[in-house]
Amino acid sequence: MSKSAFHALLPVGLAFFALISAPGDLRGAGAEIQTFRVTWIEGGQTTTSEVRAYSLPGEDPDHRLIFCPEPGDGFPIAAIARDARGTPRPELAHPRERRLADAFLTWFEVDQLIEAKWRKAGAEGAVTVPVPSLRMRRPLPITHRAEERGTGVRVTLGIAAPIVQDGNMKVELKEMSWVADLDEDAEITRLDLSHSLVRTFGTLEQQVDATLRIELTDREKFPARDAKALGKEFELLAPAARALIGNNPEEIEKARKGIGTYREKYPEGRLSGVVVQLESSLISYAERVAGVVDPDEAAEKLIGSEAPDFTLKDLDGEEVSLSSYRGKTVILSFWGYT
Repeated sequence: MSKSAFHALLPVGLAFFALISAPGDLRGAGAEIQTFRVTWIEGGQTTTSEVRAYSLPGEDPDHRLIFCPEPGDGFPIAAIARDARGTPRPELAHPRERRLADAFLTWFEVDQLIEAKWRKAGAEGAVTVPVPSLRMRRPLPITHRAEERGTGVRVTLGIAAPIVQDGNMKVELKEMSWVADLDEDAEITRLDLSHSLVRTFGTLEQQVDATLRIELTDREKFPARDAKALGKEFELLAPAARALIGNNPEEIEKARKGIGTYREKYPEGRLSGVVVQLESSLISYAERVAGVVDPDEAAEKLIGSEAPDFTLKDLDGEEVSLSSYRGKTVILSFWGYT
């Protein structure tokens, strides 16, 4: 199974750090540093990532989350903003790390789906609501149930019946559940998402069973003055990250100058640890752009030459090599479902 299979029905996301939110962030909490553990279980394999985020309450945007990993660990800076109604507004986006982005958008979505009255032990029912991440373009029937668990509550959501999405690729969502553990303040501290689906393309059929778990493992307060300073640092460094996302040579050069300005204003800022990595990424990109050949010219030179051999697995898990079709006409079709 490809890595993207698990996310077939999850939202199109941002970067490694995008669209993450703890429910407490939206309810007037002060500035915090939050740590999350994200675990995927798919195809018998388990993958875990640790994510840190600075949670900054403010007036415009109402709430901002800035993500800053340890040096050398992924794209160095990203953020989202959420307004007073909880609606997210991406401030930085990067498609390279879609898995984590999709995961945290799911966290955000479930927090929105679970109404205040559902967060009390004993609450249960069935409703029809829009679920954006399922991309069905219509409200969907779901059930909800809340049970006491320790000092908090466990809320379980699930689709009431299998759902079918037709198109070039048919997707049948056979089962799907969201299990959220809430603390004594009715805020989510852990979310488990499990689904079972069948994807059909022509005569090919693929069964996908997967589980996603997000755990809020730590949170600590930090002073409002530090939060304000961090917000200003972000405003100065953000163009450098946007330049890398946009792949614009002129913006890349401006971004490199902007990093110099950042060093002058915030030589010991909280985000200074990502500057070296940002600079390295900018230099690397500039070097790649300098050596790029016009794609049409490159293609003309390849016409008539032998295609390089490659081997990939088909949907049944069998290996297929291009060379095995030597002497036959081969049509390569690139497709996917988002």
